[in-house]
Amino acid sequence: FQPPTCQTINEPNDTFSTATVIDLNTIFQGEICPSADIDFYKFFANQGDRIGVQVVADRTNSEFILDPYLYLIDSDGKSVLVENDDKVHARLTDSSLSYKVPRTGNYYLKIKAFNHPSAGDSPLLYTLTLLNDRQSPVAAFLTPQNNQIISSEIFPIRIIAYDGNGLISHVVFYLHSSNWESGRWEKMGEDWDSSDGWGYELRDYLIGFSIWARVFDLAGNYVDVGAWNLSHPQSVYFFPIIFR
Repeated sequence: FQPPTCQTINEPNDTFSTATVIDLNTIFQGEICPSADIDFYKFFANQGDRIGVQVVADRTNSEFILDPYLYLIDSDGKSVLVENDDKVHARLTDSSLSYKVPRTGNYYLKIKAFNHPSAGDSPLLYTLTLLNDRQSPVAAFLTPQNNQIISSEIFPIRIIAYDGNGLISHVVFYLHSSNWESGRWEKMGEDWDSSDGWGYELRDYLIGFSIWARVFDLAGNYVDVGAWNLSHPQSVYFFPIIFR
């Protein structure tokens, strides 16, 4: 048996009493190692701060990739305020969470492997991002534009989004028919992956419709944007949901 090669920086930090102290608006490199390792981080926040946290696994070694589980813990070091396993269950396995701080004081982050305590014999590297972001993001539709006639069978919806104090987390897309009296907004889908831009592929849509998108940043702030009075020249009355 070859013992694991673990970094000793900021260790031990596997209890709240030995937590590594970090500041808000920090990006920190860590690792789960050796087996059964847990990492605690301590930070100070003021009442009203909007906290955004994410843990992104290092994937340079495809054989040893962390599936993180993330907790935000109250000042007692025990009470879990928010927890997250996957951004998108079983599909995007990195972890993220947001929280509005109710009172000034110290708080803790706890990171472990999903398959704890068996994971960690080989170092599982990750990047921790801790943000304080009280401002909403800025977003707009690239396509479509208001009053646009859409003739293609599959139409790419595209959003441009920016968050000056943090990171965009995800976008949720809704559609409404031209019937504003008895119709309602129908959720089409979500986009959590910015690698190809923020968007959604719309297929088999209504004759007349509008689109609404809610854009979230990592701290849970959001902005709503819309594209109104869109039309299709063909008589299509149904739309299956197609997720990207």
